[in-house]
Amino acid sequence: MFLVKEVSVKNNINVAVIGLGWWGSKVLRNFCERSHFCRVFAFDKDPERTRQALSRWNFEPLTDLRDLWRRSDIRAVAVVTPPQTHFDIVRQALEHGKHVMVAKPPAQTLQQAEQLCALAESKDLVFMADSTFVFNPAILKVRQLVQEGLFPNLSFVQSVRCGDDLRFHNLQRILDLIRVSGVDVIEDLVFHDLSVLRIVFGQSFAVRSVRRVHILDPALCDTAFIELDMGGVPVHITYSWSLPERKRQLLLFDAEKFLLFDDLKKEKKIEIYRLAKKESAFPDYPEDEPLRNVVEHFGTCIAEGQQPLTGKDLILDVMRTSEQIRQFDLSGGASA
Repeated sequence: MFLVKEVSVKNNINVAVIGLGWWGSKVLRNFCERSHFCRVFAFDKDPERTRQALSRWNFEPLTDLRDLWRRSDIRAVAVVTPPQTHFDIVRQALEHGKHVMVAKPPAQTLQQAEQLCALAESKDLVFMADSTFVFNPAILKVRQLVQEGLFPNLSFVQSVRCGDDLRFHNLQRILDLIRVSGVDVIEDLVFHDLSVLRIVFGQSFAVRSVRRVHILDPALCDTAFIELDMGGVPVHITYSWSLPERKRQLLLFDAEKFLLFDDLKKEKKIEIYRLAKKESAFPDYPEDEPLRNVVEHFGTCIAEGQQPLTGKDLILDVMRTSEQIRQFDLSGGASA
């Protein structure tokens, strides 16, 4: 099983978090409270966000990104800003010799991702995606089981991510999020599932079909059904902000058994069910916070010169597939 090692407390890695919104504040908390980075800095364009963060965590605020780029003592940055800003900020960070961890998606196009990966490689810098679901200990356990040969004759894979947002939130909030961000459910979620599938199986995927459903807005889909092919094995992905069900599941099937990962369960998230015996087994896995594992892995890669689990190979493969999905038209073929 892939193990996330903690960084030595003797290291001298200083890190800066760029962006203190909903996810950025969680990233900051992990750097401040549970990582072994030496000093933590943070920047946000909104002074109120910085003030609120300072009331909760001990870090050193920055008021200008240009100051961050000039500081040679800050060796690493975590970019947690809106997706459309990732390319420019990550590029600047790499050009100034900073190791980078970036929230999903790392760039808006495959071409941009290729440029960033090439730049990081040329400067011998760590560049990794904050694919937090990949670092879920249960997902890493599923990966181990697959690598050990649990499914030599895999028949079917299904990934479902439905939020039941219309009951958890209100309709106007969902509409505002869709229209203000200009992001549909595929763009919002696809990097998560493709990253998990890539890590679990270590393979690339061919896009077979994409069906978009527009329940709330005629321009941006809120529900989608995606069919991929993995060496002859069908892989289905379902997304929805609108369907009245709440699921976070990964299902692996063959003629003898299935493995069900259910992320909404508080414990025993992995079930292996033997069809003939009608018996279930529940493999053990550590109870670590996935985001903590991301942060620790980032530090380990910097300190020990390791290649990140969610580095160049994963980033480019996932960006390539997600771009094919986004370009797939409703008539059943890839857009020109």
